[in-house]
Amino acid sequence: MKRATLLSLTAASLILACQSDQPIGPKHNIAAAISDGGHSGGNQHFFFLPPMVPPPPPTFSGTFDASLQPVVEICKLGMNGVCPLIKRFPFGGPFNPLQFWQAFNSVQLAAQAQLYFALWRPNWGPTFDPTAIYRVRVLSNQTNGQALGIADVKIVSSEDQFEAVWQSKEFVPMVQGGLLLIDFRIEQGALTGTQCSGQPDCVQQTVGPNPNTRLDVVTPSGKGAVSFPPGYFTQQVTLTVSQVVEGCFSGSTFPAFGCYSFSTSPRVDDPLFCQLNQTAATCARVEVCPTLAPTDSRYAHLELVKSDPDQPLQTLTGTTATLVTCQTTTIGLRAHGIIDLARASWGMVTDALGRLVRPEPLYGATAMVHDGLGGLSCCFSNIGWRLPVTITPLTPTNGSAPTGAMVPVSVLVQALHPLAELPPPLSGVLVTFAATPGNGTVNPVSVTTGSDGIASTQWTLGPGLNSVQARAAASGSPVTFAATGTLLLRPLSDGVTAQPGVTLPLTDRSGLSMQSGTGIQLEVSPAATVTWSSSDPPGTFASVNTTGLVAVVQGNTSQSAANEVIFSALVGSTPVGSIKLNSFNFEHFPRTTTLVWRPITGAATYDVSVEYASGCIDIPVNCPAASWTPLVTSNTSNLRYVFQFVGKQSGRWRVVAKNDAGPISDPTPWEYFRYIN
Repeated sequence: MKRATLLSLTAASLILACQSDQPIGPKHNIAAAISDGGHSGGNQHFFFLPPMVPPPPPTFSGTFDASLQPVVEICKLGMNGVCPLIKRFPFGGPFNPLQFWQAFNSVQLAAQAQLYFALWRPNWGPTFDPTAIYRVRVLSNQTNGQALGIADVKIVSSEDQFEAVWQSKEFVPMVQGGLLLIDFRIEQGALTGTQCSGQPDCVQQTVGPNPNTRLDVVTPSGKGAVSFPPGYFTQQVTLTVSQVVEGCFSGSTFPAFGCYSFSTSPRVDDPLFCQLNQTAATCARVEVCPTLAPTDSRYAHLELVKSDPDQPLQTLTGTTATLVTCQTTTIGLRAHGIIDLARASWGMVTDALGRLVRPEPLYGATAMVHDGLGGLSCCFSNIGWRLPVTITPLTPTNGSAPTGAMVPVSVLVQALHPLAELPPPLSGVLVTFAATPGNGTVNPVSVTTGSDGIASTQWTLGPGLNSVQARAAASGSPVTFAATGTLLLRPLSDGVTAQPGVTLPLTDRSGLSMQSGTGIQLEVSPAATVTWSSSDPPGTFASVNTTGLVAVVQGNTSQSAANEVIFSALVGSTPVGSIKLNSFNFEHFPRTTTLVWRPITGAATYDVSVEYASGCIDIPVNCPAASWTPLVTSNTSNLRYVFQFVGKQSGRWRVVAKNDAGPISDPTPWEYFRYIN
């Protein structure tokens, strides 16, 4: 009764203090695939409790242990059994109802209720993935992070989904936007008698002092083992060696290719000072068989590492394994293979997979690899094989391309083989590509590297700033590629006469040469919502409004100084295109040019004349009079004309108004421009 009362008071105080939170779930039972004393043949002295599991609570036969300091870890299940940590609850001590918020960050002991608990309220922001499966693990602090129980959580958004997950009996459902009460009971004996319950390959033994003899312990499968030098133990301890199927490496996205947990209770840390002097006489030797087949191209690049909570991975000093039973294979050496080995500095001259046993004869062409390499370790941890892999970009990581264009994106995955002069490419590694949400796409999104170690995709750009991330279980991940999707700025085709050979609407950039008092409407292609800006904010020479309508105040009748204005389009804060007006520095190619002039009263048509200063790359004022050469003579009823200019040189144009009787005006003043490309 005391336990039920305290649990109710605890839950009530938490709910009242967090009224903005949604409830944990609908008011009916839940059933989930969990590993504890009441489910899946788990630890018989560890139990998840209601409301995390459906009432009534399981029948207890043991004595509650309030002396422990358990921790809770929540990780996000991914590919290849990878489960990167997203939340860790260290032990916080006895629960104080006046400081209930401590339960959101640490495991609380409710001794009277005979339980431990924590509250998980994810950051429900845009970075949280509600489609993923999240694993709750309860770990023992006393036995170096040994898992006592696990429960997989699935996020749901409705009562119907909650009911469906409940009926499937595969997960603990959690309503999106809410919180989850993680409550559990640990009994005496949970750390010493039943850690191997339900484990796929596990051995637990009580070992005593070994002043004169070496102690060896091997798992039932023969694929995990540990050997202790004489004098390692001075008291009786419980030793557990257990296969770790998922989440081998703390705080890392690297998958494990064979992993075991090695722990003692009580904990024994470096009794013979292995960290100061790594030898077979001072260190424990751990042995693990890798899970990759010898024929796998990645096989020869594995390395044995140990993982401790909140610590970087540590590569183990290699030594010959003698206890585990694994496959063997041969690795060919180059002509100077023995010299390469002599230069190597990785442990006791090993490759990344196994110990290179001395060949017979000494300079033989091959060397036998024992793929159950042992590693010298001072202390106990998760020990497993990983691929020391890097991922680097092959294509540019910054650039621009027209919106809608397909941009190739490629990465190179290499193995950091300790004996290789250059990191070799690694095949068989899964690389995923993800584009900026809502802006740009990639296809395919998942690629496995080939024999060259390369994974590639096609990236279709959206307007503005785009980014793509390439991810793999490798250092250097993710690789980020950024590119700007550009837009074509062009004048509307309405009321424009085009020179033969020029297609409307324009598909290339155009320069604008316009008389004073004229205007033209600009557009972007492909169509997109943009913000317009001008290099002439006061509008001294010209201006543009919010719709892209250009109004010219001063034309370019001067031969010595251009009244240049640059109009730009932005998506967000990113420039995506520009167009120049009345410039002496047009640089685009092809040299498409749009002319705009004022209407003249009584005119029915206009003769347009364009000339170029042959061979004169200087500004017009410095071009000899004799250099001006006719280029275009055309008649149009419109007030706009588009044509292709020739050469890297200065140009000028003017019009004459006409009606049926002939010219009705003098030629307009010359308007000048120049191309520098």
